[in-house]
Amino acid sequence: MPVKKTKQGNYRAQFQADGTRYDKTFPTAKEAKHWEAETKAAANKGLNEIFKNAKTPMVEMVHKWYDLHGNTLRDGLHQRNALVKMCEAMGNPQAGKFKPETFLNYRRERLSAGISENMVNHELTYLKSMFNWLTRFFEWNQENPLKHVKKVTQYDVELRYLEHDEIKTLIAALESGRSSNPSLITRLCLSTGMRWNEANQLRRENLIPSQNKIRLNITKNSKARTLLITPQLMNEIVEQGEPFGRLFPQDHYNAFKLALDKTEIKLPKGQRTHVLRHTFASWYMINGGRLEVLQKILGHGTILMTMKYAHLAPDYLDTMTTLNPLDHAKP
Repeated sequence: MPVKKTKQGNYRAQFQADGTRYDKTFPTAKEAKHWEAETKAAANKGLNEIFKNAKTPMVEMVHKWYDLHGNTLRDGLHQRNALVKMCEAMGNPQAGKFKPETFLNYRRERLSAGISENMVNHELTYLKSMFNWLTRFFEWNQENPLKHVKKVTQYDVELRYLEHDEIKTLIAALESGRSSNPSLITRLCLSTGMRWNEANQLRRENLIPSQNKIRLNITKNSKARTLLITPQLMNEIVEQGEPFGRLFPQDHYNAFKLALDKTEIKLPKGQRTHVLRHTFASWYMINGGRLEVLQKILGHGTILMTMKYAHLAPDYLDTMTTLNPLDHAKP
């Protein structure tokens, strides 16, 4: 039976060979025809194993993905390392023996160990994407084993932000450390809403000292944005940072974690360095900032992402008791 286009716009290849019925859907006709030809050829040769890379260990599949596609991604190396760790934790099975329950058992153990829902959802996305790309490059001709696995439901958590006295306590703990960089990075995040990695990986060429501005080109959503800081903070960065390349060559996350642990500040799970970004956004709104401007400062793709801070505006509920249908009824 020839390859046919489905109502959903995909292409379906289905046929019988060697007494077995084969049926698979692809995004393009080329991929469907290639799979059909390859599978028919393997079946006609009487091979016991007709699926490509079925006996390849999962870690090796990760490296295939990275060599073909992952190396082109901005965070490709991070994804590769995460995928390798996952596969090793699951026993590095052969790709053909990697089943939905393989990942589901791994995910259950991760959640039981206190890993966040957001993290295991990222891991599922990485694995699904890897199999999808390997299919596109004809390195995998079975169905994606995680095709029907859904993400764990994530519920909105009340965002925690630091009070002024907590900010002073945290900065004092940071300044008692061996390096002054963690304190400077923290103050950068509190002043601009930058993510920790954005500040820690800041480069000399991102600075515009004459205008007290920072231009971020490599961001989480790949959209550049410009931020304004005080002249005093800019002078500190210029004087303290390295003269070329990365201003802070070392990763200072552990120093921040150690300083935070010395304080009595308690944070929700998953909000360690991210509390700095939440603190900036929260106080920006409390002090009368505009939601549309905050969206641009934070680099959110949509205003919906920024709406979680709307309730902090001082006039958020001002009209609630005057514009409801009971108190604003027509005479």
